[in-house]
Amino acid sequence: MKIGIINYGVGNINSVFNTLSKVHDNVKIVENSLDIKNYDKIVLPGTGSFYKCINILKKNNWFHEIEDFVLNKKKYILGICLGMQLFSKNGNEGSDGLKSYGLNFIDSEVKSLVSQGCTLRVPLIGWNEINIKKDSILMKNIENNSDVYFINSYCLIPNSKDVISATTNHDIEFVSAIEKDNIFGTQFHPEK
Repeated sequence: MKIGIINYGVGNINSVFNTLSKVHDNVKIVENSLDIKNYDKIVLPGTGSFYKCINILKKNNWFHEIEDFVLNKKKYILGICLGMQLFSKNGNEGSDGLKSYGLNFIDSEVKSLVSQGCTLRVPLIGWNEINIKKDSILMKNIENNSDVYFINSYCLIPNSKDVISATTNHDIEFVSAIEKDNIFGTQFHPEK
């Protein structure tokens, strides 16, 4: 099995690579969008803004290659932080104030924690607990109320609770992990 970490210019690629390399011996950083077809599973990290990352994915031909990998070939993807948010229909972080359209793997949208009622300091930076919502592949062997590391001001809001694997509370409850078929995501940074 080959695992590819997508390097499209955003995200903490080295931390993800170092962590995955400790548990699997065939992990590579993928620099060219056409090469993802050679992998069994891919990881999509992300930091920054939804708008910027989607534009980079589209400009460099990652967008359609990722769609084909996940939707047509039904191979596994893990989105980390903003990488998970990019799975939604749209995000509201655009510099022009308009919605940016995402990969649309999960029927959801991305909104700011503040717009959802959070009155605590944002961005949320640091360790916080996850509340596991269901038995899942992603949360297997992870204890409920485990501390994980976050850096986020936005959250994914799914239209169906069926995709929610875990939530976290930062004044409000928000989705911290999702799972649907071959699509997995964490708002937190599992590499930490």
